[in-house]
Amino acid sequence: MRLALGTAQFGSKYGITNRKGRIDIKEINKIMTLAKSNGINHFDTAQEYGDSEKILGIYSEKQGFKVTTKLSTLDMDYFNAENIKICQEKFEASLNNLKINCIDTLLIHNPSDFKKSGNKIFTSWLNELKHSKLVNKIGVSIYNIDDLKGIEREFLDVVQLPLSLYNQEFLNNSILGNLKKLNCIIQARSIFLQGLLITPSEKWPKGININLKKHHLNLEKFLRTKNISLLELALKFVMSIKEVDSIIVGINSANDLEEILESYNKNISISFDEIVAWKYEESKHLDPRYWKS
Repeated sequence: MRLALGTAQFGSKYGITNRKGRIDIKEINKIMTLAKSNGINHFDTAQEYGDSEKILGIYSEKQGFKVTTKLSTLDMDYFNAENIKICQEKFEASLNNLKINCIDTLLIHNPSDFKKSGNKIFTSWLNELKHSKLVNKIGVSIYNIDDLKGIEREFLDVVQLPLSLYNQEFLNNSILGNLKKLNCIIQARSIFLQGLLITPSEKWPKGININLKKHHLNLEKFLRTKNISLLELALKFVMSIKEVDSIIVGINSANDLEEILESYNKNISISFDEIVAWKYEESKHLDPRYWKS
């Protein structure tokens, strides 16, 4: 299991706990140097993350890392030759921004794009990208289990999904196991819930459900008895899921990355049963699309 670095904050003010805004280029330089020195060579980005693709492009030739990027939500009701041309232009824009000849993993940002009329034309185009060696792997970014319905799983090389101490939806079914049987790579994202999970409840922004905040307060009390930090437990949970191949972590500074690396490499004494007991039942409260700003 390897760490991958999320780069939404490189190009936009991303994250409900992010009070610093987008990361400036001086700090990004520090982050990229630290990442390289610690063997992190996988970066996650998207067309919808502002300038993050272009910023990664500054470093791509020199550092030779792997990139996962996401094709932005397609504003079309169906696929035909003309619409595929638009998809091709979007893809080529990512190649140009990233300054690379091949994207390691191309994810479809909106799972519904696989379910539109003419989807066979769409998947044929994606397969052609692989055959042309412009992309190594094709996948999808999902929010919940229902997003996978109607998608041929044999087609997917990668599934990126939310997984955290509070959001354990994908542990309570056979989805992860079935995906691994199909040799599908699983990337875990949102492991910190945009920073909420590793932030003391007293510092949470407004707009988060009060029951979720109470749940978090109880976790803080529990961890004080164990002498374990929120960050350590958040990482320990995802690292304990054997089906997960990579963990995507978002940061706001080089110092954030240093703390993550320290916790990632630290052994903490707590049983898996004690960890999973902190599942939060109301999944809607954990979905950023429903958070009030």
